Amino acid sequence: MSVVWLRAATICYSLGLLHALLAVFRKRSESLFRVALGSFYTGVVLQVVSLVERSIARGRLPANDFFESVALCALLIALLFLLVYCGIGIKAWGCSFFRWFSC
Repeated sequence: MSVVWLRAATICYSLGLLHALLAVFRKRSESLFRVALGSFYTGVVLQVVSLVERSIARGRLPANDFFESVALCALLIALLFLLVYCGIGIKAWGCSFFRWFSC
C-alpha cells in the first residue's frame, strides 16, 4: 500500500515539474506557482505517509535496498528544499547560485 502513496506523491511532484518547465519557457508563471507549491507540500506529506507505512510494515527504517534508499533520499531533498524555501524564500536556487558568482 505504501507504493500507492508514493505514486500519488509523484503525481503531486509532477505539478512542480510543470511549473519549472513553464518558468523556463515563459517569463511569468506566478499563477501556477501557488498551485505547484501546494501540490509539492501535499507530495511531501504523502511521501512521509508512505515512508511511515513502510517503516511500520518492515519494523525498521526503510533504507535497505535501492528503491527504499532512493525514496528516502528524495524525501530528504524535498524536506531540504522546504526548509530553505520557508527560511529564506528562494524560489529558484539556480538563479541565486549564479548571481553569487557573476561579475
